[in-house]
Amino acid sequence: MAAVAAEEPAEAPAETAEEPEALGDGLPAGTPSDEPAEPPDTRRRGRRRTGVLIALLLLLSLGLSSGSSGSSGPPGTAAALLPAEGDAISGGVSAPSPHDDRSPAVATATPAATPIQEPTTGGEPTSAPVPPPAPAPTAAPTPAATAAPTPGPTVHVGDLDGAPKGPKVDVRVYVHDLSHNPVVGASVSVVWSGAYSGSASCASTDVAGMCRFRTGGLPPGGTVTLTVTGVTYSGSSYNPAHNHDPDGDSNGTSIRIP
Repeated sequence: MAAVAAEEPAEAPAETAEEPEALGDGLPAGTPSDEPAEPPDTRRRGRRRTGVLIALLLLLSLGLSSGSSGSSGPPGTAAALLPAEGDAISGGVSAPSPHDDRSPAVATATPAATPIQEPTTGGEPTSAPVPPPAPAPTAAPTPAATAAPTPGPTVHVGDLDGAPKGPKVDVRVYVHDLSHNPVVGASVSVVWSGAYSGSASCASTDVAGMCRFRTGGLPPGGTVTLTVTGVTYSGSSYNPAHNHDPDGDSNGTSIRIP
């Protein structure tokens, strides 16, 4: 009995050792293997290759997006995604480190420069020149009305009376002012025509404004005419248009005596 009890515990480890085979094809933990263990450098290279693939995918996606938008990305994008020169020499390509300053540049679209339109010189003008406005006509100044001169004092013949005196003829001439008042001191000039001819003058009218004229001897039946040619008076002018005769035997300027 003691021998049987001693053998039973020895079989239990054998069953325990076979359980790992049922779990899978791999070797149980702690079991030595014929293949050497993978070094840490190889694992790092694998991670680097994975980073390179990710960088290439990112570069490819950037290239496709740039081609679809019609503009190329900045030249620094591809260089930022490539591994550093030191990593290539060591035998592997590493992905950009999170703390690496060589981060991929963001593609930005450069706006096209707006062309500056140069002023056009030469050629014909686009529009006809506008003539300067015509000056407004200046109204001619209205001449000031000239006041009519006030007529000065005038004298005229107010009456002519004549009659035969023997073989001669006697004629009286009366000088009046504008109010038909006798003018004293006026000189009168006359001419004779007909049976007696010649000129005569009177130096001054009397208080009645009269001057007397007489012919020489006339032939029997001779007729003469006396005509007043002028009247002079200081400060006045002679106006023959005013000559008149109240009794109507003359026109105030000339008288005919049979």
